[in-house]
Formats: sequence, structure tokens, C-alpha cells
Amino acid sequence: MALICFTSTIHAQHLYTAGDGGYKCFRIPAIITSAKGTLLAFAEARKTGCGDAGDIDLVVRRSTDGGKTWGAMSIVWDDGENTWKHHIVVYLEPGLRSRSADH
Repeated sequence: MALICFTSTIHAQHLYTAGDGGYKCFRIPAIITSAKGTLLAFAEARKTGCGDAGDIDLVVRRSTDGGKTWGAMSIVWDDGENTWKHHIVVYLEPGLRSRSADH
């Protein structure tokens, strides 16, 4: 599953694709906009497959130009071989919070 971002000119971009960063699968995408207009695209990065258990990390990519270009993928949360899933991302002043429904 790829997270696709459509910009105002209707240009599709694949932000997460199986195999990126050594991850077998990406699921549960979420995009939010910060108060400064930065787009943050989150996803669950699954190392061993698309199942709901196993080594699952939370990753993000950032765009400061409205989605025209995106920075490299960064790991937000990595708890080893434990599962991080069903994340909820919200913007709260003065910053960003992410929480898993399982934690």
C-alpha cells in the first residue's frame, strides 16, 4: 500500500512504497499540517510483512513546500521487535503529539 499525496496541481506522489528503508509494508497513513504549514505524512512501517503484529515502527516524511517535494523518511518510534500500531497524530500547541491506541 502506498501513501499518495495529491498537490494542488493534481500531481500524485508515492510517499511510502513497499521496500523503502527495508520495510516490507506501509499501512495506516495520516497527513497533518502544522501551524507553520509544514505537511507531515506518517505511516506504520512494517518490517516483516503487512500483518498486525511484529516489528512495526512509526515513520514520517516532511514537506515545507505544500507537498511538491518531500524529505527523507525518519523514524518517529521504534520499540525493537515490539508492535507500535493504530497511531493517532494530532497537532496541539506548541507541538506535535503521537499516540498509539495500544499504548
